[in-house]
Amino acid sequence: KKLIFFFLRRRTILDLVAKLGYVFQSCAFKIQNENENTGMKARFSMPFVKKGRLLTSFNKKSFLNSNPKFINNDGEKTIGFFVGCLANYFYIDTANAVLKI
Repeated sequence: KKLIFFFLRRRTILDLVAKLGYVFQSCAFKIQNENENTGMKARFSMPFVKKGRLLTSFNKKSFLNSNPKFINNDGEKTIGFFVGCLANYFYIDTANAVLKI
């Protein structure tokens, strides 16, 4: 629990850990389809993860690092969008779809 709160307070360190996870994820997990980012399965049995369970794979860049902080839409109103940890690091396609709306 302390480790999770440590990473949440220090986003730059969490970004670095996510990038390392992207680089080394193929050591412990088999990527299903690298082009479509459909997920990954464990190569061997691990604690808390069954061998055949499908998990989301890490992305090369997080959502917040791949988009500018402010996007000008030339509209009357400004809208704030809070991206949670899962959408920021794992479900980037979902966050991009919300951004297009």
